[in-house]
Amino acid sequence: MNNVLVAGKVQEEELCRIMEEHGTQLLRLCYMYVKDKQLAEDAVQETFLKVFQKYPTFRHECSEKSWITRIALNSCKDILRTPWIKKVDRTMPMEERLKNAHAQAAKDGLLADGQLVLEEVTRLPAKYKDVILLRYYENMKLSEIAQALRISERTVRTHLQQANKRLHQRLKGWYFNEE
Repeated sequence: MNNVLVAGKVQEEELCRIMEEHGTQLLRLCYMYVKDKQLAEDAVQETFLKVFQKYPTFRHECSEKSWITRIALNSCKDILRTPWIKKVDRTMPMEERLKNAHAQAAKDGLLADGQLVLEEVTRLPAKYKDVILLRYYENMKLSEIAQALRISERTVRTHLQQANKRLHQRLKGWYFNEE
């Protein structure tokens, strides 16, 4: 760890490694959370700033990925709580805003197939959305999700089951070919 720290800060090459290793995944996660490319980029930048400042205090009680993911989720939540975010044009119907956001994301290469599924995921309550995004979009193990969200694995399983039930109900007839 001594080779990582210089005067209580992360060495530049270590920060570059962290950014290279986690940057794309974090941008994708943050975009799915805040539904806006610029806000997602801001959240990732804020995440790396916090990682740079706090890495010397990282105790390695969980994986680096889990720790950084937790920071990213908290950065997204902080952005969504800011007063200026409420100044977004709320007169435009949600469907239109989502359509515009998805079109922009597709153009930027941030979305693949399954836009309707993603739209439904983003409408879930935060506790369900978090576990779905981390499990299915970031391919994290249940133990990693539990560490990132600071909840038990059992709670992660329960949230996944509840989220899947909600998604199944909402996507019935389209995604699941049921009536």
